[in-house]
Amino acid sequence: VNKYFVELFWESAHDLDVHAVMMSKGSHNNDTQNIVSTYNPTLVLLENKTINHVPGGKKPFCNTSESVIHMGDAQSGIQVNEQQPDETVAINIANIPNIRDQIMFFISIHPPSSAKFDQVKNAKMIVRAEDGTKCFQANITSDFNAYDIAQLGSFKKNSTTGEWQFDPSSMGLNGDFNSIVAAT
Repeated sequence: VNKYFVELFWESAHDLDVHAVMMSKGSHNNDTQNIVSTYNPTLVLLENKTINHVPGGKKPFCNTSESVIHMGDAQSGIQVNEQQPDETVAINIANIPNIRDQIMFFISIHPPSSAKFDQVKNAKMIVRAEDGTKCFQANITSDFNAYDIAQLGSFKKNSTTGEWQFDPSSMGLNGDFNSIVAAT
């Protein structure tokens, strides 16, 4: 599989955001290009007219290698079915720089500490392969109800074979996304 899609769904006026953090040997090396987040103003805006999922009004943006593309920020959960996610992050495995060995995913509520996931209706994250096969699903509302940030799995590069695999290990967190990233 060359591409994966991390899809975020919710039905609520709360603002949820999906973030991707590229790591090398357990660190993002304080390089803002490794943090693909709606909070990161240093990322590249895409001018590609074929990418048009911008429900929150922002254009799609990516890191410099275009290996991680955020399809646009939704500021409320406006979609109600699995065919139309509110936010999507596309992962292009072929474009990931060789030095990178992990991509971690976080879902946060904006503004920080304004609510917990139990106050967000039907929040979930689905990871799909490019052929549409569902690889992973987390029901955020129920599984992480006492938290306002969830680290929901990561893609990890096998150091022997060089193949990328999804690791579903996840955890709930409370606080500010920027402080959590600073601690990684």
